[in-house]
Order: sequence, then C-alpha cells, then structure tokens
Amino acid sequence: MDVEKRRILVFVVVTYALTWSFEIGVLWPALQGGGAAGSLLALVPMLLPALGVVIARLVTHEGFGHALLRPVRFRQTWHLWALGAFGTAARLVRMQRAGKEPLLTASNDDKSQQASTPVPPGGARR
Repeated sequence: MDVEKRRILVFVVVTYALTWSFEIGVLWPALQGGGAAGSLLALVPMLLPALGVVIARLVTHEGFGHALLRPVRFRQTWHLWALGAFGTAARLVRMQRAGKEPLLTASNDDKSQQASTPVPPGGARR
C-alpha cells in the first residue's frame, strides 16, 4: 500500500475512533447534566480531525514539511486566528451569563412534545 492510501486510512480510522470515543465517553454524560460545561465540551470534537492528521503523519513517517501548519502573515492576522479559536466559546459563555438557554444542553423534551401533540376530537390526550 502506498503512503497516500495508508495516510488516508490511518487518518479516517484514528479520527473516527477519537471522535466517537470522546462523544460517547465524555460529551454524552456531560450533556445529560446540562449547563455550560457540556456546551463548551462540544467544541472539542472539532479539533480531533486536526489531531488525526498529526497522528497519521507521524505513523506514516511523512513529516510536516509540506503540511501547511504554519499560518501565513501571522503578525497581521493574529486577531482572526484568536477569533476563530475562542470566538464560539466566548459566545456560549456570554449567552449562559445572559440567562439564555445554551444551545447544546438537554432540554425537557416531554413537555415540549406534549404541548405540540394535537388533541383528538372529543377526547383527552393519551
């Protein structure tokens, strides 16, 4: 198997393994409790494909010479990098402090489904 196919295979296997194990082992229990911690932990799986690339390049001994990991003109664009790295987390914290419901918390689905269930004619709800 050539290096390109091996790298893609390693990337896919590692990325899926990391992502699903994190989501089932860490994120699912955190979201069941509610609160901002679960919402902030939901940002971590977005970084796991990048970690998969690094692991795939280490396993295949390809190196990082042409991996495009260094940002271009970082001194001029550092504020965009900071916004991309911390903007979503800051927005979630701001929403939590403002009293708005966080985006990724477990809600009370039974009440919302019960309110939207139509009442059959001439009878009560089941």
